[in-house]
Amino acid sequence: MAILKRIMSVFSPASAPAQPTDDPAKLQAAKWFETALNRHQAGDLDGALDAYMKTVGLDPDFAGAHYNCANIYCDKGQYDAAIEAYTKAIAIKPEFADAYSNRGIAYVRKGMLETALEDLGKAITLAPDMPEVYINRANVYDDNGRYDLALADLSKVIAINPDYADAYNNRGNVFARAERYDKAIEDYSRAIVINPDSADYYNNRGIAHYRRSDIKSMCTDFQRASELGYSDSLNWAKGKGFCS
Repeated sequence: MAILKRIMSVFSPASAPAQPTDDPAKLQAAKWFETALNRHQAGDLDGALDAYMKTVGLDPDFAGAHYNCANIYCDKGQYDAAIEAYTKAIAIKPEFADAYSNRGIAYVRKGMLETALEDLGKAITLAPDMPEVYINRANVYDDNGRYDLALADLSKVIAINPDYADAYNNRGNVFARAERYDKAIEDYSRAIVINPDSADYYNNRGIAHYRRSDIKSMCTDFQRASELGYSDSLNWAKGKGFCS
């Protein structure tokens, strides 16, 4: 059995700034950026990266282009290149909260967790009402067994947006890992009220019921998760003779 769906958010891509200019190079850079953005949104990462590089070749101070290059590098697993590009974007635009958050994720994927926490903290300082950054930082805390800090960040997300189903699910996951199964079930149940069509939420609540030895409730949730498209846990439970 596996707890499902803990979101990690990467903000992508940046749009073109609405800044009129008479500089021919910057005008041409803006055209290349529009081309790059269209390719990026169509999933042509290599074509987009080439066009973004042409953008910054014409306008080296185009923060959004450096940022979008970095996002592509992240998608490709090239985290050192991503960090370098995010750093360029931040140098140009020091208040670029999304760039700090995404650079933090790149550091997470390199295993540099304390550096990641610094970037995520900076992003939160710059954009204290951006829930995805709290979720990202909570994930880092969760991975390191710092459950109280993870719970605090996810509670902040819920305070910002009380209808954020994934935030309840994520907080339920942290409660479950901390073996606080009653609280986990409360959060999974709230997520289900908000989005009753998520197999992940039913699956996760079923696991929490199993940990509490409530086999009947576990089977009910695994059955519903199966109906919604995720059958692994129900198959496991049937194989163990728990569910008919």
